[in-house]
Amino acid sequence: MTNEEVVKEKFYADLDNILRKTPKEDKLILLGDFNARVGGNSTSWSRTIGKYGVWKLNATQMLPLAKRSTWMHPRSKRWHLIDYAIVRQRDLKDVCITQAMCGAECQTDHRMVRMKLKMIIQPQRRKVAFKDVRKLNVDRLKSNEIKNDFSAKMDTALNQIADRPSDSVHDKWKELKNQILKVSKETLGTKSKKQPDWFEENIG
Repeated sequence: MTNEEVVKEKFYADLDNILRKTPKEDKLILLGDFNARVGGNSTSWSRTIGKYGVWKLNATQMLPLAKRSTWMHPRSKRWHLIDYAIVRQRDLKDVCITQAMCGAECQTDHRMVRMKLKMIIQPQRRKVAFKDVRKLNVDRLKSNEIKNDFSAKMDTALNQIADRPSDSVHDKWKELKNQILKVSKETLGTKSKKQPDWFEENIG
């Protein structure tokens, strides 16, 4: 391959790599002068190009040639379509119209491509972390053995926090909360909900 072909292949490889890394839930709009034509094989590329090219019209395609072509060949003076606005297949419903128009710069053989969109962007849902809201089984403190065990473990945990003077007040409070919860769960455990069987409610 020539140097120009190598540069072109690298460009499309880099572009493909970027597009593949784009999250599927994101809106993707690709604009540019790709200096390429899509061809006329509408059978193989039915989801990409239609049956009618730049120079053909039917009853449902009423845009004039000036709004369907973007570049004029310098020798033949024939207009071609080489500038594109590309979206995902699922986002085609958001595109109202895409057409070429004359830009403010007159010293160019390209026309500007304008695309009108009607996009509805869904708000991103925040992921709520699961919180353990089970209640501690404080009834176990009625046992003197468990009460003494809980008190001893709590004293040990509090002494460990007090021996670290370098911690800030915020860090100490966070550590105190974590230690209280840890000792409480290890010693007391949590209450388990006992739901009566549905058939017991109907007895009698």
